[in-house]
This record gives sequence, structure tokens and C-alpha cells, in this order.
Amino acid sequence: MSTLMEPLEYQVLFQREEEHWWFVGMRRIFRVWVEDRLRGHPCRILDAGCGTGRMVQELASWDGARACGVELSDLAVGLARRRTAAPLARGDVLCLPFKPKSFDLVTSFDVLPNLQRPQHVAAVSESYRVLKPGGLFFVRCAAFPSLRGCHSMHAREVSRFRLGELRGLLQDAGFELIRASYANAFLFPLAWLKRRVLEPAGIARTHTDILPLPSWINGLFARLLGAEALWFRRPSRALPFGLSVICLAQKPA
Repeated sequence: MSTLMEPLEYQVLFQREEEHWWFVGMRRIFRVWVEDRLRGHPCRILDAGCGTGRMVQELASWDGARACGVELSDLAVGLARRRTAAPLARGDVLCLPFKPKSFDLVTSFDVLPNLQRPQHVAAVSESYRVLKPGGLFFVRCAAFPSLRGCHSMHAREVSRFRLGELRGLLQDAGFELIRASYANAFLFPLAWLKRRVLEPAGIARTHTDILPLPSWINGLFARLLGAEALWFRRPSRALPFGLSVICLAQKPA
């Protein structure tokens, strides 16, 4: 079974993922990678491990899309239902409660880090199973095991990925890679300083990284991630390092 985050983490997500710079910027990057391929076309979308439902809400707003989410945490499902009218199911990404070949797009936003290494294969295989031939799989994970910190413990994060590892996991499941890159490279030095220097020294140890910031700092960080989204508009572009690793793959037609 998947590992659940601490209850407070779900509450923090629900309160802050609408405006916090990290979520704002990552949604922009996701749109650049995926939206143009599907918006305006009839499609069924599953957010596997949907948390408090912010991305289900977004996906359901796309023209022609029918989006739904599945989530193991009762608390998260309850919060998600306050946010979106899209269908939500309680279930485990290791055994998705859907028929084979049901979806045109499956998304996985920072779900694999909450699974043990042997479970990664099962989760990716389940996404492959429920995708239609030619369907897309977008996955985002926390990068670099050396960057685990205080927030990782409270989020019950047990795995982090390097790009080659995630690519290999998807290809071994039968997916064809379309794009793969690190993301959030601009703020990598600050995160490295916090995780590798300040936290071990007993400084900047916080329950969560999703902290409220002054509006000008939040806006600045959001613009930095927005600049990465612009960089990614050329499909051949990738970043050599970052705080996240992202892949877009396709089930062979």
C-alpha cells in the first residue's frame, strides 16, 4: 500500500497550493509539456494520487476533457471534494479501480516518492494498464536522494529519483519516452544550501517547505519557474539538474 503523508501536510497543501510559487510554476511547466497535445480534444484524464484535488480541478477545466482523480487518503479526498465537482475515488495507485484502456492521459504528481522502490514498478504498470494505446503518461518526482530534508520526513517521502532512473522505470514498463528533464533549476542552489548546510546545522528546520512568503518573494520565485516554462516551449530543450524530475511518455499505439 502507498505511504500516506502526515495529516497536517494535506491541510497545508489545500491551503497553499493555489497561490504558492512552487505549485503555480509547476502548473505552468505541466501545461507547456502536455496541454497543447490534448486541449480541445475529447479525452479522459486520470490524476493518480490526486491529493487535495487542485490538478483534478485544473484538468477538468480543459476544453473537451473529462477528468477524475483517485487518492488513498480519506482526508485528502474530503478536501478535494470541497474544491472540485469532478469524480473522485478512494483507491491505491498500486491497484487502480479502473478498467484497462480507459484514459487518454494519466498524471502522477510527486506520488512515486511516497512508494518503496519495489512498488514503483507496480504503480507505473497500473498507469500503463489503464491508458488507451497512444495515451500519455506525465510523471513528476522529487529529484536527488541527497536533497532529502525535514519536509521529506513529514511528507513521508521514501524515494527520490535521478533522471536516468525514472526514464528507465518508464521504458521498462513499456512506455515510449517523449520528453524527460529536470525542473526547478533556478532555485536549486538555495534548496541545496538549506538541505545540506542549514538543516544539518539546526537552522531552517521546518515541518514543511510550503511556507507562506512575502508576496514579492512568492511572485519572484513564481516568475523564475515561469521562465523555465518558457524555456521548455521548445520540445528539444531540457535542464541538466533541478529539484524535480519530469517525464512525458506514451503507451505505444
